[in-house]
Amino acid sequence: MILSVYGEDTYRAREYVRTLVLAFREKHDSSGMNVTDMTFSGNDGEIASAVRAMPFLALRRMTIVRTLAEAVTTKKEAKAWAERLTGLGEASVIVLVDALPSQNMEKNKLLVALKEVETIHTYPFDQLSGAKLKAWVRQQVTGCGVPWDATALDALIERSTADTWQMAHALHKVSHACRKMGVVTAADVCVHVDAATEDALFAFLDAVRLGNRARAIQLLRQEQARGTASEQLMRLLSREVRLLTLLRAYGAEHGKSSSQAAASELGIHPFVAKKMMPRAVSMSAHELRGMMDAVLKADFEQKRTSAGADALLEQLVLDLISS
Repeated sequence: MILSVYGEDTYRAREYVRTLVLAFREKHDSSGMNVTDMTFSGNDGEIASAVRAMPFLALRRMTIVRTLAEAVTTKKEAKAWAERLTGLGEASVIVLVDALPSQNMEKNKLLVALKEVETIHTYPFDQLSGAKLKAWVRQQVTGCGVPWDATALDALIERSTADTWQMAHALHKVSHACRKMGVVTAADVCVHVDAATEDALFAFLDAVRLGNRARAIQLLRQEQARGTASEQLMRLLSREVRLLTLLRAYGAEHGKSSSQAAASELGIHPFVAKKMMPRAVSMSAHELRGMMDAVLKADFEQKRTSAGADALLEQLVLDLISS
């Protein structure tokens, strides 16, 4: 069985993967020894061995594989991976997790190759807006232990710019601060949640992208003081590296003035593509490999150690700047 969880809303995707793991462990894995979570690092054999391993004292085994679909770029690679991941029967449950938007996943070479061989269950988590975003926020509020009125929900959405990571952080922060006050109002949200400043966040990412250490650390401190979750910033930095890699490859083939076409074909916002393309095409393959190694190292440390997210984020920023 193969499940594909994808989308730019990585917070909701992460929470969904968590529910899958909990449900699997409750039903199939009482020993807690049959769930493996790994990020693709170029080692084909490691993932192939994991998905084909026999369950231990259980009937099924779950393997979570992150960023694989993002890394597969050719039909030849996709076909090889389809052969490795399919035909394993009910004993193997594979969960592919990628941060690509739906429009990219629909034509993703790995997903297309897999669908030709086996039934794939897909779960997209693209960014929410409008009524869907408000419904999601209302659902999250029900688990916070304190009621929110409609004006508070509107204020939260306005101040969080539709970012579910920031919203989840703010929901818990405000609910905790107001747990003895009865009902959370818009005034409470304004007191405890700073208005979102996308320019400040973009400036932080830009400082990292340009290797400006002093500026990056300064803006990192500002973002942390504003309540932006370290996990969210790590996700954004990982996305920056992926976009730089994609844009460099596109620019190498089509020229550095092709940012508008790249935005359309790669599913990137035109402003972001225009801003990043000059930097992407000026980078060497060695630089990008170093940045990708830094991202993979941070992801590994996050899963394998007890180090706090703040410390991991700061180390990631330093590693990216020195790449």
